Amino acid sequence: MLMSSRIFLDSSILIEYTKNSRPELFEALLEDERFDLYFGSPVISEYLFHFLAIAGNKSPLSIKMSGQIGTLLAKANPLDIFRPLVFLPDAATLLPDSVRLMRQYNLLPNDAMILALCKMHGIEVIASYDPDFEPACSEEGVLLIQSVEAFVNSLPGLEAESRGFHFK
Repeated sequence: MLMSSRIFLDSSILIEYTKNSRPELFEALLEDERFDLYFGSPVISEYLFHFLAIAGNKSPLSIKMSGQIGTLLAKANPLDIFRPLVFLPDAATLLPDSVRLMRQYNLLPNDAMILALCKMHGIEVIASYDPDFEPACSEEGVLLIQSVEAFVNSLPGLEAESRGFHFK
């Protein structure tokens, strides 16, 4: 059962929303006003990298090599998606905690930093499509939400159909 009113959003949620390939979970999270949605520096980096590819319809390196990053960002604003979210600052303790999580759970750096940020700020829920979080979140006592159905089922007394959620 979901105990927290704070949910950290992994970049995968924002990227899939921007691509319009899996927008449902982000939309459900935004719609439910009982929750504050958070992000941090690793999410900014990952999202902006993928945003270039999505908006430019080619690899970020190709966009950089052609000198088109400025032009692309003038046409498509990557900041809008962050407006309803709350930024979590990091601290010097993030580095040793991230390395511990990388070592212990075989996580890539950004995933370890995200989990370390959540632990640092007492956030008990991560929304992500990344399955790499599964063992680490389970062991670290963090709930991983990977679908609207999991989100709805984590909330007591919430009827999916009454909220207009449709599962695919």
